[in-house]
Amino acid sequence: MLGIYARQSRSDEKEQSESITTQIALGVKLANELGLNYKDYQDQNVSGTLSIDDRPSMKLLISDIMAGKITTVFVIDESRLARSMEATVTLKTIF
Repeated sequence: MLGIYARQSRSDEKEQSESITTQIALGVKLANELGLNYKDYQDQNVSGTLSIDDRPSMKLLISDIMAGKITTVFVIDESRLARSMEATVTLKTIF
């Protein structure tokens, strides 16, 4: 199953970055093209500088990966995953 992770912080809204809706739509499009079931994970108004434990949907995504429910992850851009080196390394290790 494809896990679609979307995150947008308040500062992103000011910068007109990709909306959560757009991020999810692109992930759904990919899932459909690949014939995969999917589940989306959305962290709205959550900074990528926060720890993984402080991002509810990211924490759930990781739990689902560890449980074997999610085998592939879609994210529109690596910056949606993390903005700190520590979180990036942790996520790359899990993935």
